[in-house]
Amino acid sequence: MVKRPCNVRFIRGRPGQRRGMSASDEALLARIRGGDNDAFAALYDRHAPRVFGVILRIIGDRCEAEDVLQETFWQVWRQAAAWRPERGAPLVWIAMIARSRAIDRLRRRKAAIVASDVVEAAAAAPQSDVEREEQAHLTRSILRQLPPEQMAVISLAFFCGMTHEQIAQEHDIPLGTVKTRIRRGMQRLRAYLTEREAKSA
Repeated sequence: MVKRPCNVRFIRGRPGQRRGMSASDEALLARIRGGDNDAFAALYDRHAPRVFGVILRIIGDRCEAEDVLQETFWQVWRQAAAWRPERGAPLVWIAMIARSRAIDRLRRRKAAIVASDVVEAAAAAPQSDVEREEQAHLTRSILRQLPPEQMAVISLAFFCGMTHEQIAQEHDIPLGTVKTRIRRGMQRLRAYLTEREAKSA
């Protein structure tokens, strides 16, 4: 199993800062495929500032953008063998990974907001056992508006704290299926809450 390289952080590298900085991107990726940490560090120093800018324009938050930057280059390290010249220059390929990761982060952020709305809509800080039971009943009734497969993944993601990857492994389904079920489930919940608020107004 390939070990993850050192825990890289966003830095503005200087030309020649790392051994191998004079090598082409293609040559660095070839070395990364062989597990060369120096080549990985050189590629990171060369392109991290520009890739960070791409992510920041999408995310709009520096802390989250730094997290996505780490995820992006971790994927580059693991999937260096997946790059092909027909996919464009290495930087284009890396930027596409970064854009996809950033958009996924935005979707998770929006989904978390909706999940929070579901909990808040169920009840606010019950004080008695009766109120707590009523809250639990209302939360279950809201989630039951969803098809079973959507309710299952949303419950695991937002009430059990599992990642999409963990849910996919738990249910033995593709990662894309997990994301689709969560997205569609959140759309259903948002529509249900909107209708519920309109009726109570």
